[in-house]
Amino acid sequence: MTEIIKKSAASSPMNNDLPNDLICPHDRIDLFVSSSMRDEEDFSWSLYRRELGKLLGQSPLFNPFEIEGHASIERPRNYYLGRVERSGIVVAVVRQELRQGTEEEIRHAINHGKPLVLILIGDKRDSATDKLISYIQDTGYCTYYEARATTVQGLARETFEQINNIVVDLVNKRVSQWQNERLTDVAERDSARYSLPKTSLLAFGDATALLAKNFGYEVNRKRQECPNPYLAALGSSIVAWLLKGERFSIEPFIPTIHIAMKDAGIASDVLDSRLKALDCFIDNDYDRALTLERQACELLPDQDSWLYGNCLIDIRNLSGWLTNGDWKAGFDAQKQIEELKAPALFPPAEHFSNSALSQTLITERKYRTQKQGSLIFDSTLSTVLNDYASYAFVAVLYGSIASFNYSRVLIAHALLDYSETYLNDDLAYEGVKLLVLAGEASEFAAQFNNGAKGFSNSLKASADDLWVLSGKGIASRIPVMRCALVRQVVPYLSDGVFADVEEYLSSDLSLFSKCRTEWLRAINAIKLRMNGAVLADLIFEMLSSRLYALGSDVGRIIAGSNLDALPKSSLEGIAGYLKEHASDLIKDHMQLSAFSVVGRYLGEDLVGQTLTDSLGEIERNEYLRGLSQGEVSAESYVNELVRQFDKNDVSGYYACPAYSVAAAICDVMDKGATAEFAEYIRGALDGIVGRISDYKGFAVALDESMAVLCRYVCMLRLDGKELPDNWLEQIRTIDGERYTIVNLGSLNNYDTRTWKVRVSSLRVAAGLENGIDYLADGFALGSFSQRAAEAYLESLEWFISSLAIPDEHAPLVKKICENAAEIYDSGVRRKAVNCLAAYSKRWGLENVANALLTLTRDQDDSVVYRMLVLCKAGSFGDRGFESQTIKLLSNDANWFIRWHAAND
Repeated sequence: MTEIIKKSAASSPMNNDLPNDLICPHDRIDLFVSSSMRDEEDFSWSLYRRELGKLLGQSPLFNPFEIEGHASIERPRNYYLGRVERSGIVVAVVRQELRQGTEEEIRHAINHGKPLVLILIGDKRDSATDKLISYIQDTGYCTYYEARATTVQGLARETFEQINNIVVDLVNKRVSQWQNERLTDVAERDSARYSLPKTSLLAFGDATALLAKNFGYEVNRKRQECPNPYLAALGSSIVAWLLKGERFSIEPFIPTIHIAMKDAGIASDVLDSRLKALDCFIDNDYDRALTLERQACELLPDQDSWLYGNCLIDIRNLSGWLTNGDWKAGFDAQKQIEELKAPALFPPAEHFSNSALSQTLITERKYRTQKQGSLIFDSTLSTVLNDYASYAFVAVLYGSIASFNYSRVLIAHALLDYSETYLNDDLAYEGVKLLVLAGEASEFAAQFNNGAKGFSNSLKASADDLWVLSGKGIASRIPVMRCALVRQVVPYLSDGVFADVEEYLSSDLSLFSKCRTEWLRAINAIKLRMNGAVLADLIFEMLSSRLYALGSDVGRIIAGSNLDALPKSSLEGIAGYLKEHASDLIKDHMQLSAFSVVGRYLGEDLVGQTLTDSLGEIERNEYLRGLSQGEVSAESYVNELVRQFDKNDVSGYYACPAYSVAAAICDVMDKGATAEFAEYIRGALDGIVGRISDYKGFAVALDESMAVLCRYVCMLRLDGKELPDNWLEQIRTIDGERYTIVNLGSLNNYDTRTWKVRVSSLRVAAGLENGIDYLADGFALGSFSQRAAEAYLESLEWFISSLAIPDEHAPLVKKICENAAEIYDSGVRRKAVNCLAAYSKRWGLENVANALLTLTRDQDDSVVYRMLVLCKAGSFGDRGFESQTIKLLSNDANWFIRWHAAND
């Protein structure tokens, strides 16, 4: 029997007069949850439903359907199945046995094409459940998940999280398909007027398979033969344009295309204008293309058709691609699109897009539910690529510029999706390459947001090729695309190509007027490799002409530059400008480190005493420390820690700190804190530790305080000192489970596991928990979130250094560190390097030398750079190994690592 998760707003007497759109918001997903109504042994379905209902009731995504409070004159079975048909998503929850009503609802959802999520609780299955799962696998339908929690509350939480994860993914991938399905009736009559004869695509012959063949995924399958594949040459040219950006002309093929489209219902003069416009687009003549597309619009007799809307889409896009951009024309075209009676879809192309999307989803489900040790034989990528080749061919036949251009992006995403499914890094690189060619800068950058991907080695080896490809796209997109590309590949460019990059980024600055921030970040990425005189002139122009969105962008460039390479006269000019305009630049968020490094180099205070005194405590401390390169009192960091702790001690409130101070405080303790500083931090922490148990704020607000507290206790332990009075009892009362119902992960990347790690680490440091249990948790580090894993390894490094871990546990520590060095997240691997350095210094290098040498070849440069920094600091306790590693890294593929290996 099905059940309801949340009481409908309509059932409340206070809502009787509300309009329907306020009772059931249209921007929420109608969610139908199917589960057993009868308890199973000691498992209470009613309690589970109640707990899940509370969680779903707090979500802005869903509009859940309630059964228990419903009243209907229909028979229950008909009513429930009717609700399944009207729902957006069906979620089925099954434990040990599959009840008849639940199975009927699941099969009804499958028969009606409803997105289905199956949650399996426990590990016992009756024969009906096994049979249903086999049926789902055979049909390639549904996403399902096996829950791991044991308590009813935990199961409800896990179910809710999986519904969020799977449903959001499902919605993102299928939203266009659902929209098209809803609009089918509206567009059907309109589509028939300009329909594509099936024989038209057959005229491309085997050219459709060229796309899959290029990636090694051609599958020999029976194709419908065409006696005269007279468009095969055009198909080959289209594939070459899609994959390599090779220009071609449609002009010679126009008469042939007219023949292919003779039964499509499009007037020859309209089609002629569109084809010539597409030809101009391929040749980068956007002005002429826009003129021809407007001409096609004027010639179309039916201005309510999808074809007219498709012309308007081309006009809108071309208006934005012009060198100076005709934004008014683009706005007017968009307004007309929104006023069309029929949707501005492209039905023939949508058919192939939906077909490819359907195949991708089937494959994802198949691999997601793959049993360990089983093999999957899959050839759907070939089908998907053939569909997208047809998508591009259809776009050319209709002269659709927008669809033709977008087909390359669709192929890129297909390759990226399948690279994750197949675990094929080569496919990922090919997808990224197409994003570069398409000028999709934001989507290209998104591939690097979560650390280096597996395709990084291919990217490094082909950096020069990518730079060439980045210049073949839409002219107005090239500057921002090249800026995004430079940030990722500049260390691997050959000297010859880098000279071209430097000239491109520094010669015509008007190119970057619409992407100023991206340009500044690209300059920041290449600053150490640039000619000093060129860089100095650029910096001065940035400052004097205010070529920046925020002063912090320029500040990073100045602070990180090699001032020795800048001409002395140019540097003095920069210093003079900084000094004269210091107040305004600081208001523009110029980093104080920019003033301090230049001032220190020239032996001059560029900010001045009056302005320095007006700065906040942290800013003043940072400036003075950078100016003198001496040890400056770290009390300001402690004061900021206390201020942040106090500010966030409010229920339901979290202010993300402007300064992260825990690392600076811990660094002082790592280097050996003075007795005065140790006493000062003790007083501050004494006011914090007693308030943690009753803290009103979120767990994320306690993270820095918990880290500093753990490091301080480790310092006391190393010095053989006792904890302050009452600290042991106060630490004992901190509840490691307190924040299990608070989830800010989507905003702050902070999960309940991270909080548990912080509490457990503090207890181990204080001697309240056995270190062996803490180490046991480390063997599950691969299942932690990145932040939790980093917190764990951070504490482990302190435990090794402070002798909190006894010598007999060294083999366990070694294994944990080696495992951590292989975890996907680069941030975790960097922390693993720190732990291995601490291990090496305490227990000797010989046991971990192989793991460290492997990290010098890590795919993520930040990990390799971390190895270099620690070697230069003598952190491994073996000068021979450190010198050998620095020498090895002086030949690294990354130009900047080579530079840092050779310079202090």
